[in-house]
Amino acid sequence: RDTSVTGVQTCALPIIMDPANGLAQMYVGKSEGDTADYQATISNANLYFTSWGSGVCALIVLSMYVKERLGGSGGMGMGYTSKWYLLMLASVIVVIESMRFKNQVCKIDGGTEDVTCGRNLYGLSTG
Repeated sequence: RDTSVTGVQTCALPIIMDPANGLAQMYVGKSEGDTADYQATISNANLYFTSWGSGVCALIVLSMYVKERLGGSGGMGMGYTSKWYLLMLASVIVVIESMRFKNQVCKIDGGTEDVTCGRNLYGLSTG
């Protein structure tokens, strides 16, 4: 039962956060000729922050379930299980945002400086 909550939240969060769907975020900007300059902005703050909060809570519940299933009666590092899961979540978010930056900003001529795209690519390749 605990893992089903995490699974539902894992499937729902990308759909809610996708600006193309217009639920918690939406694209705002202009389109001139071949260049489209769109920025994702928060359109529904309650849905945006509640979704992230419930995602974090579902991850904590999952970590407590895993810790209990593996016999988390003690031992070194057992108190940090949920913190490791939260670090993993933050790392996944950073990688996804870096990929979005690479695909949306670095492909536009004059979108940003070459050194910024180079640093972003280096960060993506090193993990």
